[in-house]
Parts: sequence; structure tokens; C-alpha cells
Amino acid sequence: MTNTAIMPRALRNFAEQQDGALTAFGLFLGLSSIVVGGLAIDVANAMMARTQLQAAADAGAHAALYIREWEDSAIAKQAALDLVNVNMPSAHFGSLLTADDIKFGYWDPDTQQFQIDADSKDGVFVDISRIEAKNNSVCTYFLKFAGSGSWDVRRGAGFETYIPTCFREGLV
Repeated sequence: MTNTAIMPRALRNFAEQQDGALTAFGLFLGLSSIVVGGLAIDVANAMMARTQLQAAADAGAHAALYIREWEDSAIAKQAALDLVNVNMPSAHFGSLLTADDIKFGYWDPDTQQFQIDADSKDGVFVDISRIEAKNNSVCTYFLKFAGSGSWDVRRGAGFETYIPTCFREGLV
């Protein structure tokens, strides 16, 4: 018997075998799991950065408004900057907050907006961010393979003073 007579039967046997039929599905399922897991890690990292920024913004805004009660706005802004730098050091996170990102003013309940007034002691708004323009955006681990190497995350915190009417009228 020659090799040519055996060859067609060998190919036919190979085509009829079902061993490993789920290998393609297993590869697809494994790749899908890696993609979804990578996306979950990147989203969780962005949410962690958002939470850190919110805590730092809250602390900075509270410090600025508290110090503003007795000091001028420059000293109050510096206190906020110092506190944010303690919570999120610039050596690790980059420049998160500048004095220009801290605005004094008051909350207007009618328009539902913060009105900027540099001389005000009634409220403060702090806008803190990790963005690409500051070269400190939140980097991704797996999405960089899809072309998204970083995410911009921005948070803000507003604080206002509140003195109830009973304190102003002397009746407590």
C-alpha cells in the first residue's frame, strides 16, 4: 500500500474527530474574562482615585473656610493647600490643587449655584483634579491596550457657614 492511498483516510479521520471541540469556545471565554476583569480593575482604580480626591477636597474646603473666619483669603487658601498636600502628597500625586482652584463666595439657593465673592467668609468651593493637563491623570492598566492610557478625574467640595436665627437673635 502506498502513502497516497493512506492519506485521504488520515485526513478524513482527522476531520471526523471531535476531540478539543470546546477549545475555541474556551479560548474565547478566557479572553472575554480577561477583558472584563481588566476593565473592572481600571474602573475600581478610577473610583479609588475619585474617593481620595473627594476626601482631600472636603478637608481642604473645610480648612479654608475655618481659617477664613479669622484670617485673610491668602492664608486660608494656603492652609487648604497644605492640608491637601498632607493627605495626597504632590510628590506622589502631582499638583492636585492650586490657589486658583479655591474660590470664596456664597451659595445662592435660588439659582442653585455657587456665587464667587473674594471677600466673602460665608462659603468656599474647592475644585480638585487629576487630569492630563496637569500631568497627573489616573493611569489605566488594561485599557491602555485599547488606546485609553489614562482617565481624568475631577471632584469638588463646597462648604458654607450656617448660623441659625436663634443664635443671631440671642435666643438659644
